[in-house]
Amino acid sequence: MDTLFSNLTQWLLYGLLDFDFISESLLEKMPESGESRGREDSLRQKAVFRAGTMGYEVILVPDCLTLRENTVKRLEAFAEKGGKVFFLGRMPEYMGVRPMDNSRLERTGTLLPAARETICRALEPWRMVSVRDGRGKRSGNLLYQMRQDGDNRWLFLAHCEKPENPDDTAPEDWTVQVAGKWNVVCYDAMEGEIVPVAAHIREGEGVTEWQVRSYAQDSHLYCLKAGEAQAADCTKAGKVQAPDRPKSCFSQRKQLPVPETVSITLEEPNVLVLDMARFMLDGGQWREREEILRLDNVIRAELGYPRRKMPMPSPGFTEKMLMNIRQESIWKPCICWGISGSASVEAGQCSRSLRGKSVSAISATRDCLSTEGTWCMASPWNCLSGESWRYRSRSFGIP
Repeated sequence: MDTLFSNLTQWLLYGLLDFDFISESLLEKMPESGESRGREDSLRQKAVFRAGTMGYEVILVPDCLTLRENTVKRLEAFAEKGGKVFFLGRMPEYMGVRPMDNSRLERTGTLLPAARETICRALEPWRMVSVRDGRGKRSGNLLYQMRQDGDNRWLFLAHCEKPENPDDTAPEDWTVQVAGKWNVVCYDAMEGEIVPVAAHIREGEGVTEWQVRSYAQDSHLYCLKAGEAQAADCTKAGKVQAPDRPKSCFSQRKQLPVPETVSITLEEPNVLVLDMARFMLDGGQWREREEILRLDNVIRAELGYPRRKMPMPSPGFTEKMLMNIRQESIWKPCICWGISGSASVEAGQCSRSLRGKSVSAISATRDCLSTEGTWCMASPWNCLSGESWRYRSRSFGIP
C-alpha cells in the first residue's frame, strides 16, 4: 500500500499530471458545495467533487482497504452527477469496520491496475500540460507548476533529476502543449528578457503548442495570456521553429591534443603537510623515513622519556624537574624532508639548510624556495615540546 502510494505520487509528478491530496478526516468537515476558485467557468458545466474551496473533476482512490462512510457517500454522489472515480490496485473492502458490498463501489468507479502507463492513459482527457521530445516520447525528467493570475496563467517547467553527466551539453528539443488558447510569452531569467513565443493552436485538440530547446540544467517560465497564439514563425507543417541557441559540442566532433602538463591558477594557497621525514640525533647516522609522531617516540625511547601517547607530565614530575627540562634543551635532532616545487618555510628558532647551504629563518619565510631538493631542520628538543607535523602553504603545485 505504501509502495503504491509513493509510486503513484512520482508517476503523477513526472507525468506532468496535476493533483492534490485529500484527507478523509478533513473531508468530513468540508461542505459538499461551496464557492470554488480557479477554473470556475470550465467547471460550471461539469460534475465537480468539492473539497473546501477546491473542485475536482477526477478522484483517484489508491489501493485503500477501508473507506469512511462519509467518503463513500461523497464518491457516490459525485459519480451520479457524471464525475469520474478510479480505484487503483483493488476495491476497498470495508466501510469503517464493516465489510462492504463491492458492487456498490463498482457502480461508483472504475478499477485500474497499479501500473504507470495505464493510470496516465486513463487521466489523459484531463491533462493540462504535455511535454514530448522529437520522437513523441513524454518527458520523464521535468516538473511543472501552473498558477492562475486573473485571466492569465504562469507556467514553470524545471528539470527535477540530477543529470548523469553534469558536463553534458547535448540539447533537448521539447514540444510543449497546454490546454486552451493562449498567447505565450517567455520570461528568460538568464538573459533578463521578455520574449514572445512563436506558438500555434491545434484547433481539433484545443491546445496551444510551441517548441523549446532546453539543456540539462535549464528551467523555463512562461506567461500564458488569454487570446490567440502568435504564429508568425510557424512552418507549413504547423510546427514552430526552435529558438536559435548554441549548437551542442557533440554535433561537431574533433580531436583536441591533451598536453602532459598544463598551467593552473590557484583559488587559494595550497597546503603541504610535512608528516614523513628521515632524521638523525646529535650528529649520528641518518635513520629511515618515518612518520613524525612515531619518529618523536623513537627519540623519546632513546633518551629515556615517556612515549608521546602516555599521559604527560606524570605525577612523579615535580615543578623543579620540569624547569630543568625546559632549561636543558640540549638535544638537536635533525629532521629532513624532501621538497618538490616551491613553497614557503615557517620561521622558528632553528637552523635550516638546503642542499648543504644554510638558509636563515627570515629569508626562508619571506622568500619562496623555488628549487627541488631537501629541507633539513635542526631544532632544540625536549620531552615537553617534541616533534609534530609541519605545514607549508603558498602558491605551489602538488605532484
